[in-house]
Amino acid sequence: MIKIETPSNGVYVFRYHTTKKVGNFLRILNCSDIHIDSKQCDRQLLKKHLEQCDYIKIYGDLFDLMQGKHDKRRSNSDMKNKYLASAYIDEVVKDAVEFFKPYAKKLLFVSLGNHETSVINNVGTNPISAFCMLMRMHGSPVIEGAYQGFIVDAIQYKEKNQVIKCIQYAYHHGHGVAPQKTEGSLEIEGDKAKFPTADIILKGHNHFKWHNPGQARYWLTIKYTIEKRIQHHIRLGTYKHTKLDSGWEVEKGFKPSSVGGWFIDYNLCIANDGKSYDVKFEVISAE
Repeated sequence: MIKIETPSNGVYVFRYHTTKKVGNFLRILNCSDIHIDSKQCDRQLLKKHLEQCDYIKIYGDLFDLMQGKHDKRRSNSDMKNKYLASAYIDEVVKDAVEFFKPYAKKLLFVSLGNHETSVINNVGTNPISAFCMLMRMHGSPVIEGAYQGFIVDAIQYKEKNQVIKCIQYAYHHGHGVAPQKTEGSLEIEGDKAKFPTADIILKGHNHFKWHNPGQARYWLTIKYTIEKRIQHHIRLGTYKHTKLDSGWEVEKGFKPSSVGGWFIDYNLCIANDGKSYDVKFEVISAE
């Protein structure tokens, strides 16, 4: 059972209820830059990962949508035949709904990326809003997220409604073109200052994929005890392969894209005091 709350703009709370005391509890697929309508999207790998998780969160660029008349990167040869229609964007959204329909109840969250904001700015329609609305008609609890925001995963007992632990995420879809040598790693220090309370910081956009467990921090809990916590920095990767011979990415000299997302597994365990319970999480590359 899950309950979703939006207490303020850019803040999304997911309450997961459990009756278990100890053991593996939950696996969430965190990903971005799927580019579902691109010919280079690896739909087979994406399906594999959707089957392997309990829930799904997507942090921008679910869509590619580069073949509209307002996009300078458009190329007729890159458009799938089934999208050759006057209502191009509608056809792409409907196709994405058909793809995700078998996973409707798993899909929790889809936020905006730069490909979607480009459509909003140039065409005046929001493909993520349309996608989420149609998915909810198929029984999905999915909500739309902003380009940047905070997520709280609250793990709590079903019978007592008692929260065991909250894991806080900060996310930003991404910005600019990160240097190919550093793959965005130089942003870590700025992100630590920008999102000091986050346990996990997620970013997408540049199609790099890495996980840096960062520096430990001292944390004063609501019980006035001191914990040592590690802030995890994650670049989410992509499901869009880089073309080998030609195109915008080739002309810019980009590296081959790092395909796949990240699973975050939640495990229930006995706390250090030997009396209460705790939640640990593990970051696992979805290959």
